Amino acid sequence: MSLDLPATIRSVLMDWATFEERLTDVLAHRLDAAVLLLGTQDSDKGFVQVAGRFTSEPHPQLLSAEIVTSPVGAPDAVVTEADAQMFTDAGFKYDEDCGSWDCGVTHPWTDDSFRRIAACWVHAMRDLFGHSSPDDVTYYGWRYPMRIRTPYGDRISSKLKDYEIASLGLRYFRPEEAR
Repeated sequence: MSLDLPATIRSVLMDWATFEERLTDVLAHRLDAAVLLLGTQDSDKGFVQVAGRFTSEPHPQLLSAEIVTSPVGAPDAVVTEADAQMFTDAGFKYDEDCGSWDCGVTHPWTDDSFRRIAACWVHAMRDLFGHSSPDDVTYYGWRYPMRIRTPYGDRISSKLKDYEIASLGLRYFRPEEAR
């Protein structure tokens, strides 16, 4: 269940610094075999996403974060030299083919790596994509089927599942709701 408060109340409860702390916590503790996208319901702005902490093949112990500055069919966000330096310092690399900044962090992770990714995401959403507050941001998440160890042997969960993270304090948005 997501936190579904009116925007006027949410804006009092959460500023960008609080949002960055919440993102850091989610990156550090809540992304086993999950994918999380943060942006808006509008397709005319960039977005950020992470595929997180897979503990089995083909990506053992990898957190893959991305800042998509050039979504298909949308104008490119203007990335200044200072923006590019911030992203590079945090471990992101620009992929011209995809129009995105990518960062793959392998285990062992550090709290600092999660903080740097969250800081870059907040910077992108606020300064590049023009969100005036975290109230403008929605998210969508899902978990992949994953291996579950039991006393009776391993089993595989059978399907993708929506993944709502109430601690983010954002509206949860399913793409099918836009249709």
